[in-house]
Amino acid sequence: MITKYDKTNRSIFDKIHLKQNKDKSIRKKVINLINTKDLNLEKNYFHKKVCADFGCGSNGFGSLNLLNLNAEFVHLVDLEDNIVNNINSNLTKYKNKYSIHINSIEKTNLKSKSIDFILCQGVLHHVKNDIKALREMHRVLKKNGKLFLSVAGDGGVLTEILTKVIRPKYFKDSNFKKIVDKIMFDKSKEYKKFYYNALDEEAKILFKFISKYIDQDLLLSFRDRISPNKVKLYDEKKLKKLLRQMKFKKIYRIKRDVKYNNIRKLLVPFYHHYDNDLSKFLYGNGVIHLMMQKGWEIY
Repeated sequence: MITKYDKTNRSIFDKIHLKQNKDKSIRKKVINLINTKDLNLEKNYFHKKVCADFGCGSNGFGSLNLLNLNAEFVHLVDLEDNIVNNINSNLTKYKNKYSIHINSIEKTNLKSKSIDFILCQGVLHHVKNDIKALREMHRVLKKNGKLFLSVAGDGGVLTEILTKVIRPKYFKDSNFKKIVDKIMFDKSKEYKKFYYNALDEEAKILFKFISKYIDQDLLLSFRDRISPNKVKLYDEKKLKKLLRQMKFKKIYRIKRDVKYNNIRKLLVPFYHHYDNDLSKFLYGNGVIHLMMQKGWEIY
């Protein structure tokens, strides 16, 4: 059963995903987020593999990524059927190579031991019952099947400012929310005009330069992190311990080299080199990208 909690989050992400769908640079970035080199897999790993995209979103870009990597078939799983038409449009060249399932990732209609590889990126930390979702992933994976899991990590100065200051205030202070929404939804011309006119000539040059690197991708990233009604944050060591308890094995963290066209170019070293002291200071555990394999049965 899809709950009110699920529907609220799905509505938020649907709006974000549809905006992403219209931006060519975002599309290019998102449909190339994973590759066999970063995942430490053999080059032709996905050949003849049956995959699942848990929390595929309104665009199915992760599934398109898998199909472009030569996956045999992909099962897309998400909450509401308003995603179907858009996904069919995006995956049109792979007709008959995918199937859309309107389920929660906590309980799907996929057969046990039917999937070679599961992609679950940026989803688990929004799920109401992450343990149940992980059990479901374990259930549908074949013996020695693989899971790529990407979740939000805890700790770090910037992470704590976002989660302990900005998000709580956003949901409690209507005036604060109004201002943040205008910024996130790119409706802040009045603020930009006020600020620009208050600057001296040298600062105006700097403002114009920086403004070129504030794009739709950046604003949608803010919405992704601020708007949802729940974002669970994970500690890498504790998460790995949990995954081992859930009967996953051979768990390792990967570094993913994502390209940006906005001001986040300056932050890429912290994202990529998550184990650097300065990265930990700013982002704590960062975004945790884990590869793992199904262990022994728990059913």
